[in-house]
Amino acid sequence: MRRLSVALAAAVPCFVMAGFGVPSLDQAVSKTSASSLGDSVSASSGYQITAQQGDSNVTLKISRSLMGASIRETGQDKATGLNEFTGNGFLGSLTVQAPASKSGSTTTLGTLDGLANSTTVELKLTNVVVTRMRHGTVRSNEYCKSTLFPKYLATHPKVKKEDLQCDSDFVKSNLPDDYDTYRAMGYSPDSTVWIWGINAKGGYKDFDYFQSPDLSKVTVRKSPWSAGAFASYAPPDVESIAIATFKVQQAYEDAKTKTLCPAVSTGAVVQCVSGPIGLPVEKRKQLLTLELRHRFTEGLAASLSGTRDFKNKVSGVALPIYFVGNGSGALTGGIRFDWSTDTHKTSVGLFIGQAFQLFD
Repeated sequence: MRRLSVALAAAVPCFVMAGFGVPSLDQAVSKTSASSLGDSVSASSGYQITAQQGDSNVTLKISRSLMGASIRETGQDKATGLNEFTGNGFLGSLTVQAPASKSGSTTTLGTLDGLANSTTVELKLTNVVVTRMRHGTVRSNEYCKSTLFPKYLATHPKVKKEDLQCDSDFVKSNLPDDYDTYRAMGYSPDSTVWIWGINAKGGYKDFDYFQSPDLSKVTVRKSPWSAGAFASYAPPDVESIAIATFKVQQAYEDAKTKTLCPAVSTGAVVQCVSGPIGLPVEKRKQLLTLELRHRFTEGLAASLSGTRDFKNKVSGVALPIYFVGNGSGALTGGIRFDWSTDTHKTSVGLFIGQAFQLFD
């Protein structure tokens, strides 16, 4: 099972939690993933490559837990007699992103992200809260050994019992009729997941431009930055998650492209230049993003997000659709659509990444 023991054990090994996962977290978030590893709620480690109308981007993400985890008893379920707990885990991640194309801009259409085509390093602190967990590890393991494994092996005689892992993915994929019974040993039906945190990002981007009056070509390096906060909610027994993100950015973009020719007093042939004329333009942004991710079937998921830049009065929409799997249930790639009000153009691209989890 991909576990909130997962979320918590990532910080401090909580052996009492091992073996349980919240489907609204591990199914909707982990398997649906995010439209990018750089998104606020996304896989804790992995890589991702996107190609969008000739532009491309490579993202590498490394996660390391911080602070720790805690489990607090909140009461007892009257129907089952099981004690219930709230889990609280803190994690940290470091994300490195490098564009494969220095001039790419279409990748920012839907997200309006001014740092999407910069080389950046991002530090993020995330708090995960899961309510109404149950300490049923021993019961679930015994249930697997006594009931689920024998039932599965009866139809898969070539599989060795020692190769089987008792987790939510295994049960839901292979023994769906027994899934509710198995899950109830670890979580109440109305267990919910809250994820919130803060992040800061900084980096650099090199710009080429022509300077007046001689129109010589110059390269300058700028240092964009971004800071923000995010919060999300995964409702019980629904493979969806809703996310809200707000961030402020100081980004840069090329000056307007022009074609100019140097002034000459002779009849010699003049060589003109075409490209950005003058220094890059500073662009401050205030971005609010609302996103809904949903897994429709085992082989299809989508993430619809809308972003509003209040500073520049521009809006964007991004829609990644996931349909490429890795053979074991995780969706790792698909097609992405982006659109923004400033260009009124739709960008279409592909993305692919390793099979990752939200917490690992």
